[in-house]
Amino acid sequence: MVFSRPFPAQTMVPCLSALTILAGAALLSTYGVRRMIRLAILDHPGHRSSHSRATPKGGGIGIMGAFLVCWPLMHWVTGGTGPHGLGIMTGAATVLLCIVSWLDDLHQWPPSAKLATQCAAASMIAGGFALSCGLPALTPESLAQQGAVQDGFSWPVPQWPALIHALRGWLVPVVGFVASVLWLVFVTNAVNFMDGLNGLVSGCLLVAALVLAAFAPALGAAELVWPALLLACCLAGFLPYNFPHARIFMGDVGSQGCGLLAGTASLYLMLHTPSRVEGGWLFGPAVLAPLLYDVLFTLVRRQRAGLPLAQAHRGHLYQVLHRSGLATPSISFAEWGMTLWGGAAIAAMICLMPVVGGLYAALACGVLIIVPQVLWTGFTLHRTKAHPVGAWS
Repeated sequence: MVFSRPFPAQTMVPCLSALTILAGAALLSTYGVRRMIRLAILDHPGHRSSHSRATPKGGGIGIMGAFLVCWPLMHWVTGGTGPHGLGIMTGAATVLLCIVSWLDDLHQWPPSAKLATQCAAASMIAGGFALSCGLPALTPESLAQQGAVQDGFSWPVPQWPALIHALRGWLVPVVGFVASVLWLVFVTNAVNFMDGLNGLVSGCLLVAALVLAAFAPALGAAELVWPALLLACCLAGFLPYNFPHARIFMGDVGSQGCGLLAGTASLYLMLHTPSRVEGGWLFGPAVLAPLLYDVLFTLVRRQRAGLPLAQAHRGHLYQVLHRSGLATPSISFAEWGMTLWGGAAIAAMICLMPVVGGLYAALACGVLIIVPQVLWTGFTLHRTKAHPVGAWS
């Protein structure tokens, strides 16, 4: 991404201009959402749907359109920094994914087309990171030094001398590239899968963006502050039309586009060497935990039950709770709260690192991340015993 500097101390003009862009992004997002409501391309309820009447979709066009228009302006106004190749590739990948997602919303293409586009978009962004982290054909001796010469980015390498010398020069970049693609595709799909209840995904991502803006400087990535605030404002322009009562849905444009950006931001903190040292590699799993855990838990449960993993279903934890009669706002508020709790876990880790060291601070953060997810699962099991829903499927 082309990232932006934090609050400029030299003059108030860039800051006021940036705040104006944030307000404009929220208004532009709202305008796009209202236009899509009038366009009325409807999502008709099916057996897996949580809604009971046809509702317009495509609200994500307002969100992503506002973000993609205002992002270059924000970069220019705030004197943006960061790898420019990564910024160009991220923008191009996001546009590609949003276009294909909208066409898929209109024409209901096969899942393979969606997956192929996700892989292509993820490969473009991973390629941008590869340009910053280092390309294949490096010598093993350069692996520990490449972060210092490539814009502060590096592929994570275990700091064991024997292992570093045993690694081939091309292996780390290739594995890093493949792992980056898999992470981006997984996060994009997870956000897309979880976008089935009013305000759940949009609210979680809004909270996550605000948490990122708050903690990015402490994680050594202050350049993420303005882009995170920008995405939060774009989501804020959409949320009142989707929660608590939906006048429009995000659709694949919003869920996949925002998922790709969320995956990219978390990957940035994993591969940006100063951020990784400060514990930034845990930020994405922490704040996205409510979404990622639900998807992983559901995949494991279906695999153990012998059910097809690629088949559409209504067996996510949030879907089961909704089927049990729990009110939509209660579920969404709980998911938002767990996202905020992930931010609190990151804050605890930042505070603990100088005291107990990085390893024990990360372990404590991991425990704080997983506990609410286990409790949420237990609550779901308890509720479905009191309010049976039949097969989770």
